[in-house]
Amino acid sequence: SSKTACERVESLFCKSFSACKLIPIYPWRRALSLLEGEQLERFSALNQAGTGAVLDEMQANGWLGREFLEWLLEQGLEGDGFSVRAPGHTGPGTTFSAWVDDKITLVGGSDAGLQKVVVSGVQDRYLEARSALVAGKSIERARINLEMGELVWNGILDADEFSLQSFRCPPVSRDRDAGDRQLEQEGLFLERMYLLENGLQLFDSLLVQYISCRLDTTWNQWQEQYRTWLHGEQA
Repeated sequence: SSKTACERVESLFCKSFSACKLIPIYPWRRALSLLEGEQLERFSALNQAGTGAVLDEMQANGWLGREFLEWLLEQGLEGDGFSVRAPGHTGPGTTFSAWVDDKITLVGGSDAGLQKVVVSGVQDRYLEARSALVAGKSIERARINLEMGELVWNGILDADEFSLQSFRCPPVSRDRDAGDRQLEQEGLFLERMYLLENGLQLFDSLLVQYISCRLDTTWNQWQEQYRTWLHGEQA
């Protein structure tokens, strides 16, 4: 979902549905849309924006995306796994795996200006990324992987926008014996959309699980555990 692609979609949408408008789903708004009741009330209290304007909420709550990626970095390696907690095609409680790998971009300021570190390739214990985090950098974007059974999704998540770039779904099988080509194309499209929605459901479930951890009384304990993990193994 590059900026150019988003602009094209917005332009086509406005031409097709002139009476409607697109509403951006940025990190803070996406998180709120998944919560209700006491969780929604408690999480809303963490809002650092002075107004309800989109840009203000994005800039003031930039901590959300970065903290979420750091949580996933540690939990994907050291945690007890994940389960479906968001509405969608897959039933609640279904377990799945998630982890950060292959490409992690970290940024941080210094006297010399903004510095960027890119960690590429399959990671074992994330030693290079952990060293950058210990040095005060934060994760700007990273490739996240989602796996449920034999199905695998992955994409590069931008921490500030929560946009999934180059999001890949499991492959769709073609029925070469199908007699009606139009019906086959429609079936492929619907299956593709099903897999896309399924992958986004898993992503939303990760976000809900992070927020539940964030609001839990053991959050301070996790932060201490995280700092210990960052400094461990000569990171």
